Amino acid sequence: STELRMGLIKGALTLMLVFTFLMAGANKVSDQIHPETHEFLCKGFKQYGEHVWHGHLKDGVKAAKQEEHLPMLELLLLDDGSKTYKVMMKNIGFLEIVCAVMLMFGGVAEKLSSLILFCLMCGATYTHHVRSEPMVVTSVLAVMIFLRSTGFSDSNPKKAAGKSK
Repeated sequence: STELRMGLIKGALTLMLVFTFLMAGANKVSDQIHPETHEFLCKGFKQYGEHVWHGHLKDGVKAAKQEEHLPMLELLLLDDGSKTYKVMMKNIGFLEIVCAVMLMFGGVAEKLSSLILFCLMCGATYTHHVRSEPMVVTSVLAVMIFLRSTGFSDSNPKKAAGKSK
């Protein structure tokens, strides 16, 4: 039946996304999964943090008239003063791991994790665009997350209304 096929597609898509984000997050958090990938990410995040996101953080804090909090926010969100931007990389890695696990729970946890991962992938796509780097992987992941979270709802409103009773 159509429902069974859609359920299998959603399940397969969920497994692919969970695995992808667990591995991507783990490689950002630790050099023990695949040292070469971790090193590649370290070099990239130094550029992304310094040349893309640090300026945006400063502008956002200034726009909110919260300049006195900028040093603390820089330390917590971007960089510990080493100019490596590993803090930013690890924060994103932890978010990816937590959200990947939350995708499997369903309900509000699944919806929240889909929103967070979608926003992360939009930010990653923007970052690669600004740096004139390939954006295919991040944009495809954003589309997959979007399709997974919206593309499998019941299209028959009467049937959906009957299920909620």
